[in-house]
Amino acid sequence: TAEDNPFDMHQVTVRVLAFDAGSKSFSYLTPSFFAFTNNGPSEIRTFRPTVAMTTKEILIAAKGEVNRGNNPDDGVDTDPQTTLYTVFTHPDPQEDPTEAVVIPPGVMASAYNAPEGGWSYSLNTSDISSWNHNNGSDQWDGSAIGGVFGDDNRPGGVSLLDGYVRLQDTGDPRDYGYSDSGSNRKIYLGQSISDKGGSDTILNDGATIHFIARIPTDGPLDPLHVDGGGGVEDYPAGGDGYENHDGGKGNIGIKQGAGGNISFSLNEAGKVIITEDGTEFELSTTEWHEFWVTIEKSDGGHTVSVYLDGSTEANVFTVTAGGGSDFGGSYLAMGVGSTGRSGALDVAAFDFAPGVNAPVSGDVGPPAPALSIVNNGDGTVTVTFEGKLQAAASVNGPWADVGGPSPLTVPADEAQQYARAVRE
Repeated sequence: TAEDNPFDMHQVTVRVLAFDAGSKSFSYLTPSFFAFTNNGPSEIRTFRPTVAMTTKEILIAAKGEVNRGNNPDDGVDTDPQTTLYTVFTHPDPQEDPTEAVVIPPGVMASAYNAPEGGWSYSLNTSDISSWNHNNGSDQWDGSAIGGVFGDDNRPGGVSLLDGYVRLQDTGDPRDYGYSDSGSNRKIYLGQSISDKGGSDTILNDGATIHFIARIPTDGPLDPLHVDGGGGVEDYPAGGDGYENHDGGKGNIGIKQGAGGNISFSLNEAGKVIITEDGTEFELSTTEWHEFWVTIEKSDGGHTVSVYLDGSTEANVFTVTAGGGSDFGGSYLAMGVGSTGRSGALDVAAFDFAPGVNAPVSGDVGPPAPALSIVNNGDGTVTVTFEGKLQAAASVNGPWADVGGPSPLTVPADEAQQYARAVRE
């Protein structure tokens, strides 16, 4: 302040600056101004400011002693070190620069939160180089689906698409001149979990897997090469699903090092098959579905609890683990690994955690209604809100409805006043 008009107490003043990243310099967007209407050469005091801001509004919080009616000439009438707030419009408002989270077209978002402590393993759908296909149930040549067939691109394969992995076994290309090794007559990928909490008895001890999958019906898909040389056929319009095979192996599975695997296959007849003991349930398998599965030892074999699409109510089955094994130790598997069948699978998520972890839905309901408060500098504030406006003298309430439509201009005549918007 000017030397001929000093203030007796601290007064919070503000100046808004802009930073130029190119020149690494600041420029002034505003002159200095008082943050609070309460200011003057008296016992009025504001100090210890903190700032919070968006690209459109700036909030100043401070401590101090002021006049409740914003009339500093009438003197202080608040308690010592009352918390004060003021909100004003940004002098150079901008749109929110935060990039929106984009979910790839056609891929469902997860409806579940990760278990406490997170997943021990999660599939990276843009990089499957950590998955091993050196096993007896695999003849993948390393090629993607589609393109011109030849020695370096046999029918079928594995493609990394927009947010998911697609695997296709077209049948038995050996009957059409594409010999082993690398005929693509079966594709089966494994991911070790022995160093990720997967003990040698993980199915007995308790395991949780989570996956999002479907049978594809469009996009890059090769024609079928029917086993036995029965001819090349178009990929079925209704999808080409799978069945478990060779000791209970399937599309998605988990195997423990001590022996025993539990796998799931999506079948084109609209059912999900678990192991090879006849356990199955109906589902629209050509649509994306989210599976949360817990597995643990039980008297009759293993108890498999399947939660679907955000539900926290389980479908519970008792199954017999299969004996199929393609790697040492404990591992996850995904594939289409049978020579005698054709099939295709899309996988958008595949996660593992040790222990039996019941799911927690990630559905937190609709977003909170918007609320904006602007200090008009004349003893009033303008409140813009969605839904219904409520006010209270304490952040813990009690809350009372404030009548009137949005935007609403009200006196700022309380030392502390809290507002919230609630849905009607």
